[in-house]
Amino acid sequence: MAGTELLASAFNVDPTSGLVTCAQAPAAGAVVSAGFSFDTPVRFEADHLEATFDSLTTARLSPTALIEVRV
Repeated sequence: MAGTELLASAFNVDPTSGLVTCAQAPAAGAVVSAGFSFDTPVRFEADHLEATFDSLTTARLSPTALIEVRV
């Protein structure tokens, strides 16, 4: 199964501890790796954004900081 992606039904993840339990153990010496996606809610630091319009269809926004919203 080297280089194959497992279906979600092939493992369980405990969201509290982060412990991953496989339905079937990988072969001895097999390389196991994982990739992750996450979503962090943020908001703009400023209440407004400054824009410079280059043409009718393009604009440049001034840099602004993002602040993590803790829920």
